[in-house]
Amino acid sequence: MKHSKILVCGDFNIDFLSTDFRKKTVKRKLKGLLDEYGFRNILKNATRVTFSSETMIDYLVTNIEEAKVISVQDSIDLALSDHHMQSVEINVEKIRAENTFRTCRVVNEVLQKKFNDLLGKETWEELKLETDFNTKFRIFHDKYKNIYDSIFIEKRVNVGKKPKNKWMSKGLKISSKNMRCLNSERKKSSDLQVMQHFLEYKRIYRKLLRQAKRKYHDECIQNADNKSKATWKIVNSELGKTKNKKTEILSLENPVTGEISTLPKEIANILNVYYRDIAQNTNSNRMEKIDQKRSKFG
Repeated sequence: MKHSKILVCGDFNIDFLSTDFRKKTVKRKLKGLLDEYGFRNILKNATRVTFSSETMIDYLVTNIEEAKVISVQDSIDLALSDHHMQSVEINVEKIRAENTFRTCRVVNEVLQKKFNDLLGKETWEELKLETDFNTKFRIFHDKYKNIYDSIFIEKRVNVGKKPKNKWMSKGLKISSKNMRCLNSERKKSSDLQVMQHFLEYKRIYRKLLRQAKRKYHDECIQNADNKSKATWKIVNSELGKTKNKKTEILSLENPVTGEISTLPKEIANILNVYYRDIAQNTNSNRMEKIDQKRSKFG
């Protein structure tokens, strides 16, 4: 919501045009609240008109820049109510979505065979009876498209940018493509040698993949200023852990002075002293309790 462009409209039941002292106080508080969050009312005239009064209790509140507000009509009388209609025209820029999508069709050998079978079963009797060429083409096109759409169904897929593996070299990409081709041949063939060749190729490819990945990670650690941090970053990446937001300590009470500290350096010192002395303080408290028990039974 921090950077969102918001437009709020409706009956707030607080007269923005009022000169009454009590109502002006409420209006001032509302205006202060809107200003605090970067909002403003873009209407200027009365929005509710009766025989005895004219008030502005209907607002168009927004945080959109004035330059993008093209026009505002704040008193359109539709004769349906004593509240007038408001209208605003805003220049809204088109926001490009991070994830883009495209439509594709599911095509494979099984569906292709089914498509050919349905085309072969079609009698095309309507084409034989029709004499007009354009009409014949339209009938043929409609029938063909109906069969095509029923077999090869459209699918919406995300084509947004995916994170690239920086250790994936051009040679490994070619090897991956070759392995997929060998796998396709293996599925079609019952030859044992084809199977063995595919398994051997797959074993070598995986070995090269691990070596390339290990080499890339080693270089990242060696070139890093903070090697421990770089190592944990790799470990978390492999485990699929996302980076959590840091918890910010806004203030902390100093146990010695009782004052509230807000500076990061002072807070760090308070925590350092606490953990430095915690063992000694714990032992002291324990000895005091032992002494108290001895004195009771003494």
